[in-house]
Amino acid sequence: VAAEKRDCDFVRDLAAELPLQTINQIMAIPEADRGRIVELGDKLIGRTDPEVAAREGAANPAAELGAYGFKLASERKGRGGKDLISLMLNAELEGHPLNEAEFAALFVQIAVAGNETTRSLLAGAMLALLENPRTYRELESDFALLPTAIEEMLRWTTPVHYFRRTATRDVEVRGKKIREGDRVVLHYTSANFDEEVFEEPFRFDIRRDPNPHLAFGWGEHFCLGARLARLEAQVFFEEFFRCFSQAELTGPPRRLRSNLTNSIREIPIRLTPR
Repeated sequence: VAAEKRDCDFVRDLAAELPLQTINQIMAIPEADRGRIVELGDKLIGRTDPEVAAREGAANPAAELGAYGFKLASERKGRGGKDLISLMLNAELEGHPLNEAEFAALFVQIAVAGNETTRSLLAGAMLALLENPRTYRELESDFALLPTAIEEMLRWTTPVHYFRRTATRDVEVRGKKIREGDRVVLHYTSANFDEEVFEEPFRFDIRRDPNPHLAFGWGEHFCLGARLARLEAQVFFEEFFRCFSQAELTGPPRRLRSNLTNSIREIPIRLTPR
């Protein structure tokens, strides 16, 4: 669509499509239902944004997504399909197969994490490139820079700001005592701009190496979709630079009002097809 016109919204017309189509194909979501899943995911992560919250739609998007996941699980369990949903339902962990209710809870996470976060990565990365024209041209002319560039895009955008955990034992961190049962917030954005870890953390540097960012979390909660997100970013920017010879902002970006996700709602852009 974007190749047919010069002016578009980068988020809606470009960044949203690749992760949306990818995760829906992996899960074999019926075409007719895909738009609704995106709407529910948007409303779920945008519930603190007054404009998003005011839109007509589900009063409880998480519940509607969960109900839809339960329906899919009921239809596919035991039928031997090859899509992600069928594979999850037919697998066992310590002799216990995943039941429909358990999958419904997981589906909410997959539907949002497999779509919203990668969209935020692509949007935030493009904005950073547009704000750094020399870097844009360097990456456009040398795809060999993409692996380190993508890691810097992840650090720079940090699509999810934080998650909360519960301490399983007493521990002391830099003189601060944390008791068993205390709730602890892991702020990935803060970590990714830590001056003790990153030299010039507020400089967007696509050659930064090493780049020990925490955009995907750490430990047993490390993002299961990390490889897919990296691959999607690689494919996206290779194809973007092959398709367009020039890109420029035509208006100010509009960010989602959220303390959880670093999401951009709109990037007005003018594209020149090759």
